[in-house]
Amino acid sequence: MGITLYALTFNKLPFWGETEPEIFDAIINQELKFPDHEIPEKLKNLIKEMLTKNPKDRISVEALKKNE
Repeated sequence: MGITLYALTFNKLPFWGETEPEIFDAIINQELKFPDHEIPEKLKNLIKEMLTKNPKDRISVEALKKNE
């Protein structure tokens, strides 16, 4: 869901590679960067929480529902 929200917000993917292994490497090792677009801080924080590398630390669907 985080990748989709990022793509809808910025019209590009947060991680990129020419091959599947390059994409997986980017997802695992690259720092999440945001384009120079003005977006609300709350949206930026939500995307960060959704794209946290460690699944145990990532925001849960239940937590997302509570923040409606």
